[in-house]
Amino acid sequence: MPRSFSHLDISSGSNQLHVFCDASQLAYGAVIYIRTSDDKETSSNFVIGRAKVAPLKQISIPKLDLQAAVLGCRLWQFVTQHLSVPIKETIFWSDSTAVLGWINSKEKHKTFIANRVQEIRNLTGTSCWRHIIGKINPADHISRGILPEVVNSLWLSPPEFLKHPEKNWNSFFAPQEATHTMQQTSALEPVFNMEKFSKWFRLLRATARVFLFMDNLKTKERRALALEDIDKARSHLFQVSQINSFSGTVKHLINGKNLQKKDRLLSLSPFVKDGILRVGGRTKRSPLPFEAKHPIILDSKEAIVKFFIQKCHEICMHLGVEYTRNYIQQRCHIIGARESLKSLAFKCFESRRFRAVGLRPPMADLPEVRFQDSSLPAVFTNVGLDYLGPFAVMNGDKEVKTYICLFTCLVTRAIHLEIAEDLSTDKCITAIKRFISRHGQPRALMSDNATNFLGSRKQLRRKPLQLDHDLIRSNLLNQSIEWRLNPPSAPHFGGVWERLVQIVKRVLLINLGSAKLTPDVFSTIVTEAECLMNSRPLTHVRSDIKEDDPLTPNHFLLGRPFANVPTLLFQESASLKSTSWTQVKQRLKQIWKRLLQEYVPTLNQRRKWTSKEAALEVGDVVWLLEEWTPRGIWPLGRVTRTFTGPDKTARSCELKTALGSLTRPAVKLQHVYPKPP
Repeated sequence: MPRSFSHLDISSGSNQLHVFCDASQLAYGAVIYIRTSDDKETSSNFVIGRAKVAPLKQISIPKLDLQAAVLGCRLWQFVTQHLSVPIKETIFWSDSTAVLGWINSKEKHKTFIANRVQEIRNLTGTSCWRHIIGKINPADHISRGILPEVVNSLWLSPPEFLKHPEKNWNSFFAPQEATHTMQQTSALEPVFNMEKFSKWFRLLRATARVFLFMDNLKTKERRALALEDIDKARSHLFQVSQINSFSGTVKHLINGKNLQKKDRLLSLSPFVKDGILRVGGRTKRSPLPFEAKHPIILDSKEAIVKFFIQKCHEICMHLGVEYTRNYIQQRCHIIGARESLKSLAFKCFESRRFRAVGLRPPMADLPEVRFQDSSLPAVFTNVGLDYLGPFAVMNGDKEVKTYICLFTCLVTRAIHLEIAEDLSTDKCITAIKRFISRHGQPRALMSDNATNFLGSRKQLRRKPLQLDHDLIRSNLLNQSIEWRLNPPSAPHFGGVWERLVQIVKRVLLINLGSAKLTPDVFSTIVTEAECLMNSRPLTHVRSDIKEDDPLTPNHFLLGRPFANVPTLLFQESASLKSTSWTQVKQRLKQIWKRLLQEYVPTLNQRRKWTSKEAALEVGDVVWLLEEWTPRGIWPLGRVTRTFTGPDKTARSCELKTALGSLTRPAVKLQHVYPKPP
């Protein structure tokens, strides 16, 4: 093997590297040649080549060609790092139009293709890739293999066109004679242009009328459209689809040849009957009808088959994918039917309306009311309010319903339970007054949009107006309660108290069961449940007894984790044994610091609703997924206003509907027309 790259002066900088890539089911590889030219002469020589055996797991030829292209890029990178000769230009050659299309395409591909295409783009870019026909591609010898005696003439010698000027290269790239063969194979064509039809029945009846017209011309009779005309048109359309999808298979079977091992229909044992390709299978002896034992083979990627699948989807009343697929299998075996039906169900208006689920915007950041006020930390500064019940209580000989009003500190998760005789506005206000008398007036009070809460808010807003203006100005104006209401039908906005309602319900139902208690016994049990809830750990329970106790709401209410254990029994550190006011303040400061360092970081994780969906915008037409409406008959609405948070994400909006103007959260809405996220 001659080791000199060229007899010309290669230090002049007019050198080119040509990288050729190819692959087959057996092997793939790449080879590099250097081309040197001056004003009078051009020479080229072999630089390096590399071949690899194809993987045991069978993959498609285009993907193997892509592997060969990646190998060529890596081989070129290796050569350029170790070659001291100046290179003016590098040209990459591949005989796969699929690979060249992937490299130059801006569309999103699957992971296997996307990773390799990205590596090629990072190493070489896209402008240096060219197409070469397979018969003059020297890398074709890697994929097909050659005998040792012809290695020097076919492998080590560069292709002939590299020895000529670049302007003459096009004469070597004569197009392959494949167009004529395809035209002969695709002699059967549809009667109409498929782009002019959108429904299977329209295409079927139009084709049947063409055949009827041709029969009338032959017989010189006029007859109406009959069932045999429809069957003839259906068979013709299926034949056209099969020729477009399985032309090679049909040709082999008609000529009596065996199918190749790589044929995708080999496992179906196909045969041709009356010009239509059918499944041979293993159910010939079953009592099923002929259409079910030997269904027609179709490809879901064909336009004709897509119309047929759409018709079957409508006949099955837009039911599930498997139901429609079972209906199709009674007479047709469609390759890729499940994926095609899933895509159709996603685009189908009726299917989307019946299976509509609410939007899931990303979980919002915690509001400011969930964190302590650094200037003056105190329990129950920001409060959440909700009701639970009813519970059966005996008032003498009469059984009455009783409810529990739950107040929770949004910072420390401490709770306070008040008994309410009913859900009226008056009882709600009295419960709030009792709470304020015990724990002080909160700065902010949050609740659901229930009717009793709406009435309470109106009463609280009206009450300061009945007081003396001087008293309001001097004492109460700066201490007024800010009442915040969540959007209607949005319990997840108050998840911080809904979770506590669930726990309290479980505690009471386990202890009460179906027993009917007197008011004083019921009040005692509710108070004990409150004590138990305030003793629950907020942080991780340590296994080492020397470490501090886990933080509980009682630390902020009582200064110790448990209310039913005397304070003197707790062992405190030496620095906190003093009862002076300075030490008390030091202890409180340490407890609030532990809350910030140990509990707040546990709230950092978003446990659901992490991905972004199509955002709500003014003018969007949406379905209202109301609980009182039967599924699939959702009322329509148009977004007139959106309510966004600090992250500019709309989680609730105002709608204009036939029932008037409504406010609903995003989880109760779904776009009528799909939008990209």
